[in-house]
Amino acid sequence: MVGEIGGNDYNYAIFQGKTMEELRSMVPDVVATIVDAARVPYDENQCLNHLNEFAKYHNEELQKAIHTLKQDKPNAVVVYADYYNAYQFLLKVATSHGFEREKACCGSGGKYNFNMMRMCGGAGVEVCSNPERYMSWDGVHLTEKGYKIIAAWLLNNIFPTSSAISDSI
Repeated sequence: MVGEIGGNDYNYAIFQGKTMEELRSMVPDVVATIVDAARVPYDENQCLNHLNEFAKYHNEELQKAIHTLKQDKPNAVVVYADYYNAYQFLLKVATSHGFEREKACCGSGGKYNFNMMRMCGGAGVEVCSNPERYMSWDGVHLTEKGYKIIAAWLLNNIFPTSSAISDSI
C-alpha cells in the first residue's frame, strides 16, 4: 500500500512561493515517483529483491574465498554456515512456531514496532511480556527462540546426519 506520498514535495514548493504553473509542472515527476515506489520488486516474504541478491552475491564470494583458503591452508578447518537460507527458513516456518512475523518484541509502535530513532532500551520504548511469540527482539536481532531455530537449521545443514538437532526445533 502506498499512502500519503508527494504532499511534502508540493508543500515545500508552496512555502517557497512557487506559482501554480510551477506546481503543475511538478505533478508528472511526483506521480512517476509514486508509481515507481509501487514497482519495487519484493519477494514472497516482502523483502527487497535487490538486497536479497546482494546477500546471495556476498555469500557466493565468501564461499569462493573459503575454497581458496582451504587450498592454501589444507590443515585449516573452515565451516561455512548459510545464515541467509537459515533466515529464509525461519520466515517460512514462523507462523507454525507461533511467531508474530512482522513486529518486534521491543519497540516504539507502528506496523513493525520498530523505529531506528527509538531503539530498544531507550526512554519510552516498551518491551513485550511474551518474547517467545516474536521472531525479532528489536527489529534488528532475533529473539532467543528465533536464534534457536536458526541455530538448529544451521547445524542440520552443516552436520546433516545428526537427527538429534532437528528433533529440538
